Amino acid sequence: MTKKRLRPESWDDLTRRAVVRPLVTAAKGRQEQPDHVLLSGPPRLGKTAMASLILAEIGDGKRAYAGQSSAEITAELYSLDGGEAIFVDELHALRPEAAEVVQLAMEGAPIGGRFADPVPPWTLIGATTKLGQSEAPIREGFGLHLALGYYSVEDIAQIAQRSAIKLGIELQPTAAAEIASRSRGVPRIANRLLRRVRDVYDNPTPKQVNEVPRRAGRR
Repeated sequence: MTKKRLRPESWDDLTRRAVVRPLVTAAKGRQEQPDHVLLSGPPRLGKTAMASLILAEIGDGKRAYAGQSSAEITAELYSLDGGEAIFVDELHALRPEAAEVVQLAMEGAPIGGRFADPVPPWTLIGATTKLGQSEAPIREGFGLHLALGYYSVEDIAQIAQRSAIKLGIELQPTAAAEIASRSRGVPRIANRLLRRVRDVYDNPTPKQVNEVPRRAGRR
């Protein structure tokens, strides 16, 4: 038995694609390496999902980890063939020596030691929930900084509608709005509520969600 994934798997699934996708596609059209992209904001707002789509759009992508040592990060960078991207989640947690390595690579400078040549052209996709704790020189090296805030009720309602299609249920606009109003601006909460709504209405007959039941005791 499998659980249907509601996480964005294409740009069409992503509500906040207007700024990021053109950056990548335009650079590819010019046969240039896309600029480094920084995604910041509270948890659970889609930074990792967006980063995954950017990696896929660029065509070659790897993941590094904030806890890696400077030697591990250096080896990761110099393993690139050129034209690739690396995603680093929780960028603010980079060790100071590793942050220095990343900064040099972003600037196109040799890292030093036995690495006398710059890292081949690459794109860093960084995500952080604590922007103020990340190293200032790294923050300044990004060509695009997208600060994600909580979603509007309208956006969450659209996300609920798309998720309902994936789950194979019909969600009326009024029901989508009810779910959105209870989701605190977080898509993951909306999807969790939608799954519970499906549980209530799931039966052997054709399924149609007309109205979200009010909480017990609410008038």
